[in-house]
Amino acid sequence: GRIVTGYPGIQIESSSKSTVDIAVSEKKDGKKVLIDKTDDGGAYVMRYITKSGLQTYESFERFAFRYMQVTFRNCVKPIKIKKIYVKTVNYPVNENYYFKCSDKLLNKIWKTGAYTLKLCMQDGFEDCPSREQRQWVGDAYVQTLINYAAYGDYKLPRKLIYQVAQAQYSDGITPCAAPGDCVNRRVIIPDYCMSWIFSINDYVIYSGDTKVIKDLYPNIKRAINWFERYIDEDSLLNNVPYWNFIDWADLDKRGANTVYNCYFYKALQIAADFASFLNQNEDREHFLKIAAEIKEAINKFLWDESRGLYVDSYFNGKRSSRVSQHSNTLPILYGITNKNKERIINKITNENNLRLTKTLLTRPKEEFIEKKHIIKAQPFFHHFIHKALAKEGKYNLIMNNIRNYWGKMLNSC
Repeated sequence: GRIVTGYPGIQIESSSKSTVDIAVSEKKDGKKVLIDKTDDGGAYVMRYITKSGLQTYESFERFAFRYMQVTFRNCVKPIKIKKIYVKTVNYPVNENYYFKCSDKLLNKIWKTGAYTLKLCMQDGFEDCPSREQRQWVGDAYVQTLINYAAYGDYKLPRKLIYQVAQAQYSDGITPCAAPGDCVNRRVIIPDYCMSWIFSINDYVIYSGDTKVIKDLYPNIKRAINWFERYIDEDSLLNNVPYWNFIDWADLDKRGANTVYNCYFYKALQIAADFASFLNQNEDREHFLKIAAEIKEAINKFLWDESRGLYVDSYFNGKRSSRVSQHSNTLPILYGITNKNKERIINKITNENNLRLTKTLLTRPKEEFIEKKHIIKAQPFFHHFIHKALAKEGKYNLIMNNIRNYWGKMLNSC
């Protein structure tokens, strides 16, 4: 009835040599587990050859799965099954935290979200406990926030932010995942570096542990300096190299994109606060000066007055015709915009205006017209939207959004 993480096993009694195949998967096709060869993840299969007597086979690796299929082959003599099981394993979270209200759907969504996070909390925050089991820094940032609400743990987030610092490259940028096999720059996602700075700030706020500021400030300063290299003559981050991820939605990320500049503005504000805490006043003034210039440039170059919205990017001297929830949420959340926030919110929360765009694996059927529609955020980015709406007191919009999107996810399970 739900996904579990752990070690699948079987105990049997046999008097001959037979073959036992064990397949575990998050999906099934009819009565069988789904053998899916795409990157979306399919079954993991193990084979065990029996001997005479009572015996137990347990997988050597941990899996996350909902279905387990056991197939017996070449059974010359009967086999007696004693038990089929999974030895579950998770990070030891504190489950005294809870949320409850009069809306049963919201209660179920909260419990499902907390349980999902628990599956992803092992020796680090895993982006998924089945296919990849990697501590992606951007994913982990979102997970730490959920953790503070659902479990109140500080040890795993602290481990995360130090591991990223330990994996930082000499030029200041951080790998997309840490620890891991990304040390050869195979994959670098610059926005994940800024997510790491956000994670440090949130950890300090929630835990009160200010020692990390002193420990990690040199790393943060190196990261900020790395991004400074890509500030153009308009005072905007422009053409930042590597994979500009942001979200799975198909934003216009060319040139000077709005999300990156908003992220960097927030990262500079955090760096300035930390510099002030450490009495690094020269650094503080430097960070605040750049932040002020970026804020002014966002409003000058990335605002489209005719649409009453921020565009996704400014490229080759022209504003993009693409607009998104992403590019209009962050200026509100970070206090960058000096425009009509009420008008912006009304537009980016009107379902008639929103469209899902193509992602790595999906091609929505809805027509998307750049100059008419607004790109809808994927679930990964929605916490920014909710925080911006909360800042403006739009709690009903948050509740409706959660019921609509997360409620549909529950109904599809």
